[in-house]
Amino acid sequence: MDKGFVMKKADMAQVSIRVKKVYQLILQGYNSFEIVTYGKEQTDWGVGERQLRTYIAKAKKIFEGIVEKNRDMLLGKSITRLEDLYRKSSELMDFKTCLAIEKVMIDTFGLQKPKQTNEEDTTPETVDFEYEEIE
Repeated sequence: MDKGFVMKKADMAQVSIRVKKVYQLILQGYNSFEIVTYGKEQTDWGVGERQLRTYIAKAKKIFEGIVEKNRDMLLGKSITRLEDLYRKSSELMDFKTCLAIEKVMIDTFGLQKPKQTNEEDTTPETVDFEYEEIE
């Protein structure tokens, strides 16, 4: 870009198109560095790294919104897939895979027992006392 040339600020529609393009690049596996390089070298957007990183952040927000909106459905789908894979592995007597699936389920859903520590017990000791019945 020439130093004497000032780019006109993109309107909301242009920004939306650019963010959608960045979203597609992320879906294709591009990392942030590759997206910045793409934006500088293969587009006529005329923006710098800072603005490209803003587009990346906005595209990532789209992903977050999708996950947040569909979290319960995605969780149910994931559990169902794991259970189906477990069943198929069990039918094939592939117990190594069954164990691996079980470990994934336990780790994913926090089902493991809390690890015991060797810390001293800090609970107060009980005090023996006698009491008299009141008549």
